[in-house]
Amino acid sequence: MLREEEREQQAPTEDFSAWLTYDYLRDDTPTRPVTSLTQSGEVFDAFCGLSDALCGNVPQNADAHRKPTTTLEQRAYIHTDALTLNATWDLNEDHSLFAVVGWRDSDEDAIQEFDGLGSDAGFFPFDGDFFWTQRPQELEQTSVELRWHGDWADSRIRTVAGVYYMESEYSLNQKTNSSAFFGVPGAPGTAVNSSQPQFEQEMESYAVFGQVDWDVTDRITISAGARYLKEEKWACG
Repeated sequence: MLREEEREQQAPTEDFSAWLTYDYLRDDTPTRPVTSLTQSGEVFDAFCGLSDALCGNVPQNADAHRKPTTTLEQRAYIHTDALTLNATWDLNEDHSLFAVVGWRDSDEDAIQEFDGLGSDAGFFPFDGDFFWTQRPQELEQTSVELRWHGDWADSRIRTVAGVYYMESEYSLNQKTNSSAFFGVPGAPGTAVNSSQPQFEQEMESYAVFGQVDWDVTDRITISAGARYLKEEKWACG
C-alpha cells in the first residue's frame, strides 16, 4: 500500500489563509484465498459427492488450511485521489468567512474465490472454477461548504450561518460466477455462467443552516439552530 499526503498553505494577507491538501492512495493488496470448512451433514456436503476436493477440513487441521489453492489470481486494488481546500477570511475582529471544498475519486476492484479449489481439481466440467466473485466499484464526489461566523455583544452572542452542496456518482457491477449454480458455458440454454447485476446511483444534496448561542450568564448558554436539507437521488439496479 502506498499513501501520500501533500499540504500547501498560503497566507497572502494577514486576514486570509488557505490550506490545500492532496491525498494519494494506492493499495494493491490481493484478497486472501480461502479453504473449505464444509463438514459431513451440512448443506454443501452434497457437493462432496462430485469430488473429494469439495470436502472440507475441520478447523483444527492447520496443515490443510495453511495450504489454500485457487484457480484465479486474487487480484484486488483500491485507488483514491482526493483534494481538500480549507480557507479562512477574517472580515474584522468579530466576523469571519470559512470555506471547505472537497473532491474525491475512488476506483476499486476485488476478485475473491470462495470454493477453495485449485485448477487441478478435475471434477465435473468445472475444472476448479466452481464459485468466485468480482466487484468493481467507482465513486466520485464533490462537496462545498461556506460559513459565516459572527460575534456580538462582546462575544456573548455568537452566530453561524452557511450553505452546503454535495454531489456524487457511484457504480457497482457485482459479478457472481459459478458453473454449478448458473450453468456451464456453452451448455444448451445457457448463455452465461454468472449473475451480473449492475447498480448505479447519482445524488445531489443542498442545505442551509444557522445557529445562535447566547451566554445569558457565565454558566448558562441558550442555543438555537436549524438546518434545511434537500436531497435528490437517482438509482438504477
